[in-house]
Amino acid sequence: MKIEAGKFYETRNGRKARIYAVDAGGDYPIHGAILFDNGTWAATEFTPDGADCKTCRNMPSDIIAELTDAPDIRWDVIPDVVDIVSVSLSTVHFTSEHNSNRGASFTTDDWLGIFFPNLRDFTGQTFTRPKA
Repeated sequence: MKIEAGKFYETRNGRKARIYAVDAGGDYPIHGAILFDNGTWAATEFTPDGADCKTCRNMPSDIIAELTDAPDIRWDVIPDVVDIVSVSLSTVHFTSEHNSNRGASFTTDDWLGIFFPNLRDFTGQTFTRPKA
């Protein structure tokens, strides 16, 4: 797998990693950060093949796959009036693009985990319902 700056990846233990440099040189030319459950990012570096440790294998923070650039939002379970989903660290807000006063907010610990299991990975982003 080719690891690229500006993309997001999944670690072996299921965390989200963002990559911001792939040309640092040395044994660990890939620099990035890993997102922890409390919403903080911890800086780290990787080998050219995404390993967290060049002499160890199968470490929890090894990069194993590229992440998609959008969450798996189940639009089929969201009322049709909702066009926009905005994600913050602790809240997901649902609104209509035609009426911003019409909406609802839920904490990420509510029922959202059932329908949107990876929304926390997209903190600070907004998504719009695909047009039919």
